[in-house]
Amino acid sequence: GGPMARRVDRLWTKTYRVDEDRGIEISLIEDPTTWDSDEHCTHFCLWDAAKVLIQFCAGFEDAFWRERRVLEVGAGLGTVGMYAARRGAHVRLTDLPRAVDLMQRNVRANGLQSRCRTGVLAWGSQP
Repeated sequence: GGPMARRVDRLWTKTYRVDEDRGIEISLIEDPTTWDSDEHCTHFCLWDAAKVLIQFCAGFEDAFWRERRVLEVGAGLGTVGMYAARRGAHVRLTDLPRAVDLMQRNVRANGLQSRCRTGVLAWGSQP
């Protein structure tokens, strides 16, 4: 089935079953108010590329993920990194400053604070 949605203030919360075989679901707080506000704003929803990357990651055995350290650059909502954390990895989620608040909310909403850390990394620019 499709994602279940409910309205929270101006944000949407959707639950996605990202790995059917393992029954792994991730709840995402998305911000529909930014969809048309900034052509470079890519952190407000789950992108198809994240779904494809999760499918690729699902091909690895559980032992591969246990205690592995993962850095996600341009994490957006943090979906791929949170999937890795659900599989046992310790993850550092990074993105531009405007994306980090929503990313942090998603980590908390999924109870992954012990496995996911968030931070600003303006990739693609000079330090």
